[in-house]
Formats: sequence, C-alpha cells, structure tokens
Amino acid sequence: MKNKYISLFIYSMALLIIFGSCNIGKSVDNGEPAAALVTVNFEKPSSRELTETVPSDVSDIQSVKLTVSAPDMETVEQTVDVTGDTVSISVTVPQGTERTFKAEAFDSNGNLIWDGTTVQDIQEDTVTLVIEMLYRGSPVYKYFAYVSNWGDDTITIADLNISTGALTLGTPFSHSNNPHCVGVHPSGQYAYIGYGTTPFTTVTNATVDKNTGSLTMGTTTKTGDKPTFIAVHPNGNFAYITSYTTSAIWVHPISNGVLGTGTSTTAESSGGHAIAIRPDGNFLYVAYESATQIEIFGINAEGNISSLGSQQSVFHSTDNVLSVAMHPNGTYLYATYYPAGCIHRWTINTDGTLSVPSETEYFFEPSERYESIIVHPSGNYLYLINSSKSPIELRIYPIDSAGDLPTDPTPSTTYAPGTAFHTINIGRTTLLAPAQ
Repeated sequence: MKNKYISLFIYSMALLIIFGSCNIGKSVDNGEPAAALVTVNFEKPSSRELTETVPSDVSDIQSVKLTVSAPDMETVEQTVDVTGDTVSISVTVPQGTERTFKAEAFDSNGNLIWDGTTVQDIQEDTVTLVIEMLYRGSPVYKYFAYVSNWGDDTITIADLNISTGALTLGTPFSHSNNPHCVGVHPSGQYAYIGYGTTPFTTVTNATVDKNTGSLTMGTTTKTGDKPTFIAVHPNGNFAYITSYTTSAIWVHPISNGVLGTGTSTTAESSGGHAIAIRPDGNFLYVAYESATQIEIFGINAEGNISSLGSQQSVFHSTDNVLSVAMHPNGTYLYATYYPAGCIHRWTINTDGTLSVPSETEYFFEPSERYESIIVHPSGNYLYLINSSKSPIELRIYPIDSAGDLPTDPTPSTTYAPGTAFHTINIGRTTLLAPAQ
C-alpha cells in the first residue's frame, strides 16, 4: 500500500473477516472448545475514485496487526507486513462468545494510523465480520489562496502548495458588485466577501468546499461602509472589518460560521485597507491608505478592541501604509508603503508595540503600489499584489529563517493572468481529522 492514496470521500476503512471451520460447535479430542480458523482480508479502497493526494502518514501503511481477546481465552496476536494493496491474516480462535477483534494499521515509523475494534460471537460455521477503521494520524489539510478581483466582478481561488509555496490559479468565477476582499474562517469551513460597489455596507457569508475551496454564497450581514478587509480572530468567534470611507473598525460575533450584528470602534483614520492579528489573538494591527502610521488595538476576551495608539516608520514618515501581514510566529509584522514602493519588517514586542531595526527595509520600486500582502502558513513565503503593473502582478518572495525578505524586488515567481487583482488571503480546510 505504499505510495497509494486513500480516497478522501471515505473516512473509514474496513476489514472483512471470514470464519470457517468444520469443528465449530464441536469439541476436539482433548476436551477443549472447538477452534475456528479466522482469516482477515485487509484492503485499501484503492478502487474508489481518488480525488486528492494525501501525505504519507495517511497513505503509507506498512503493517497490519490483528489482536483477538476474551476473558476465557489466551490473547491471539499477529502482525503482517503490507507489500501490496491487500493482505490476509489467518489466526486460530477458540469458539466462544464476545471475542474482541482489534485491527491496527501502522506506517513505516511504527505510528498508528488507523484502528478499529468489534466484538463477535464465534458460534457459526461461517461468519462474516466488518471492522470499521478509524483514522488516528495527524490532520490532513489543504490550502487555498483567495484573490478578490475588484473592478472585474470575480474572485480567483488558487491551490496553494504547502511545501513549495506555489499557486495553481483557478479560473476566476463571477461574483457581482466588485468583491473587494475575502476573509477566511480559521476552520476553513466559512468565508466572507466584502464589496467595493453597491451594496457597500454588506458582507456575504459563504461556505467553503474542503476539496476545491469553492464558495457557496449564503446570507448577508450589514457592516460598515465599503468593507475593504476582513480578518477573523484565531479562535473563530469574531470578525474585524475595515470601513474604507469612515474612521471605524467593525467587530462582528460569529456563530455557526455566520457574522452576527456588528459594532463599530472608532479608528484614527479613514481609508482602512488591511488588518493583521497576532496569532495569540491579543493584538490587531490596521493599515490605512490615507495615513502614514499603523494603528495597534488590544483585543479582550469578549473580542472587543481598544486602540493602544499608532506607530509610524522613521523611514517613511510621508508614505502611506497600504497593507500589513503577520508572520505565523507572531514576531514579525510586514507593511507596504506607498509611494516609496517598499516593504518594512517590524518586530512585535510582547506588549504588542512595534520596533524596527534599520536593516529591515526590502525592495525599492518608487511609485509602485504594493496593494496587498499575506504570509504563507509556514512563514517561508510572502505573497504580494503589485497593482501598478499592467497586467497586475501577484508575486511570491522567499522569507528566510530570520524573517528577512530579499533586497532585490525581482520575485521568485510572478502570476499575471488579469488586470484586477486587489487583495489576497489564505485559507486552510481539513480533509481528514483524527477520530475523537
């Protein structure tokens, strides 16, 4: 079964066990209970349509162990190596009631990946038994990037390679009213779309297909005027939305994936353009297109925010902040500045304030508009939309272990399929979760 994939439509596997013995129901000459020869046929569902490639900890099953036990018998155990798509285990089991059959499947490192247990009486000449196998390995995730194409009435969904950072762009799908931003719930099950034209003051609640990332639109929720960025708290209970035309950040509770009635918190400036939240959920950072500073908010246990003031780069006191993005380690905050055409890396202090050493300036493409940035979940790549290019470019840059970007603005990869890229966000769906 090595390097073969389990269908992700199936979250259990099955063992077919067939019992057969001419001695069942009889006693042997020594007076002991009759025994049954138990043959276990273990088979992966490889004949089913395979829709996804999953990690080796799911697909790389190297051995299967069968244990049969009961109070009135000695425990029987047998382990066999798996060299193909099927394997059979034959053991002798004494006749009797309440025989417990436990099957376990292990990977090449001896880690338990699947297991299942059932209880069966052995009193018939032939018995067919199925053991449902439950997944016990690590969660299997799939990652997507969502790009809102403001001015083009579409949203682009891209498969994101968690190892290389590469994007496979899908065909933009039509979504009216100029989608300005897409927020993603940390569960990966829900998404939220804000608009750049009428209706200015609503967000659409959507559900996410875990295999394709596609969005199914649902109800709408009223929010602030012209929502330009939607960030969801790491605990999944609150959404924070910038209102471009007013000096406010809107806070919405989330219940069952749907935004509830929001409340507004006064912000230092209008032109809210991007939000980043520290992974511990205690601080929120806002970039304003009409301001030169980053505003910092504290987040309390109820999800409410309060301003802790703002900080301005000593290098860009006259440049406006277009976007901010959080490194997943919670130590670094990246910000883009216009018209300087550069990225700044701030260091986040334990109290949420920002500091920046002089060497953390990256690129310099004067007058280039770095519209939106986001960091890969591994922290190894940064995605940037440069809206000054024609067609607009979606770029990928490597991030080293110290959190540094290259000084050369030439990206490692560029995508330029259209003219309307505006904001980018990343979501993660769960394809396979360990049984509880």
